[in-house]
This record gives sequence, C-alpha cells and structure tokens, in this order.
Amino acid sequence: MKIEPNALPKDLPVREMSPAESTALWASLHLAMNRPADARALIGETRKIDGANAASYEVEAMLLDRAGQRTEAVAAFAKAAELNSENFYTYYRLSTLARDDERRKQAQDLINLLERPGN
Repeated sequence: MKIEPNALPKDLPVREMSPAESTALWASLHLAMNRPADARALIGETRKIDGANAASYEVEAMLLDRAGQRTEAVAAFAKAAELNSENFYTYYRLSTLARDDERRKQAQDLINLLERPGN
C-alpha cells in the first residue's frame, strides 16, 4: 500500500453525501451509542428518502442481531447485500449467521439421530 505522508487536504477526494446517506450515518451513530429507538426512527426516515439505501438495512440488521432476533437480522443483512452494500461487515455477519444456522441444523440432526430407538 502506498501512503503519501505529505498529502494536503486539497489533494484528497471529496464528495457530498446524499440526504439518505447522511441520515443512515446518523442512524449508525445512534446504534453505536446504544440508542435503538433513535436509530430506528432514522432508519425509517432514511427509507422515506431512499428505499434502496443499503445502509439503512445494515443498521436495522445490527439492531436485530443485537436483540437476538437472528432470523430477522439475516433477512436485513441479505437485503443490504442485495442492494450492493459497501460495508464488509454486512457480508461477514451474513455468512457467520448462515454458518451458525447450518451448525445448529447439523447438531439437531445428530440429536434426532441419537434419540431414535435402538441408539
């Protein structure tokens, strides 16, 4: 990786955030501050502005995951991925939750096998 130690602010690329991006960023800040009600309100506001904003689904998924609502979290992470999320954590967490589900299924299958008469 090449790093320019003498970079000046004028040389750095800048772009203006859309209103939906800005609102979703505020929602993620409230998530990080453990203010779920405020985060949910901003998720709704983001979706009113742009229903195809992946970040709103990322924040929702993290809220659901934190609350232990795994099935709903997977659905929200999947929606964010479908909307081409640029957040690596969306894909990472979606894959780990899917793996956990598969392990649970394998464990349950083993339990069912061991509970059969004659085992």
